[in-house]
Amino acid sequence: MSATLVPSGKGVAMNVRAVGIWGLAIVTAVLGAPAPAQPPARRDPAPGPSREMDPNVIGTRYAQSEKEIVPPEEREKLGLDDASWTKRYGKVHPDVYAALEKAEKVREPWLDPVGFAGTVYVQVQLKQEQKGKTDSAENKAAIKQLERNVLGQVTAAQFYVVYPFQSAPAILGYASRAALEKLGSDADVVAIRLDDKAFPRHSAPVTKADLPAGKSGEPSTGPAQGRTRESGGKVETDVYRALAACERVFVIVNLKDTRTHEPLTKERDEENRNIQDWVLSALTAEEFWLTSRAPYPTVDGLVNAQGLSKLANDPAVEGVGLSAPRSRIPEDVKKAP
Repeated sequence: MSATLVPSGKGVAMNVRAVGIWGLAIVTAVLGAPAPAQPPARRDPAPGPSREMDPNVIGTRYAQSEKEIVPPEEREKLGLDDASWTKRYGKVHPDVYAALEKAEKVREPWLDPVGFAGTVYVQVQLKQEQKGKTDSAENKAAIKQLERNVLGQVTAAQFYVVYPFQSAPAILGYASRAALEKLGSDADVVAIRLDDKAFPRHSAPVTKADLPAGKSGEPSTGPAQGRTRESGGKVETDVYRALAACERVFVIVNLKDTRTHEPLTKERDEENRNIQDWVLSALTAEEFWLTSRAPYPTVDGLVNAQGLSKLANDPAVEGVGLSAPRSRIPEDVKKAP
């Protein structure tokens, strides 16, 4: 599997000079994080016919497959949609709820290959007074902090971040009904509507070969030897190395599963989703940007240092490693200079 991180500079050429003491602050955070309660137990296999997942099924997540895919900067230029309708309808446009009702009526959500059934792709517009010029560093910093505050109010199980705008106070993402209720009552949110514009393209993948060389005596990064003792052997060393250079990195989170070799069934998928919900509910949508929750005991996404700290101490998590992106996530996850 190719590994992926979001570089801190333009393109793949990263400035790695500051990575000499990678991971110290992150490991400290992991050590200090409290361990959560025990996750839900798995049931015994339920009787009934087995149904393999149909690879031709297109999930809710890929409704945008019919849209044009553009670089993040092009999506920025397309801007936000009109929100004058809020005086009549309130913060959430009625079309959002109409689309959500259809999404919630998917007959077999367990066949969704990406696991986003029951959500709707929306544009969340925020209230913010412009600081200086639109493209000024001051204004972008204010927008970023506002977006972080709003995303901190919903969990990673409720809202799946696709793209936080840089020059406008808004966030694109997939919202569940629970997310709409929370965001709709947030004073910093002014409007939530469906987004039908082009979809932002994800960043280019970077392999482990692009990471800086490890320190002398550092454990290798192979499947068996690449875990760190500080996190109970759960987190691959390369994840810490990547986070030392980047604000967020793509990871695959393997969850504990005693039925790995059993065929996919509706009952087993429900168990996997319960474990996924358990793990994602302990993370805010700011700490973990979910990109895939396929019907297996894994979740993929972009994690920051705080999110990694929680994952490393979650009893339902088996391991965390670098991963290639499985969905279209933009490049705007670089570390601030």
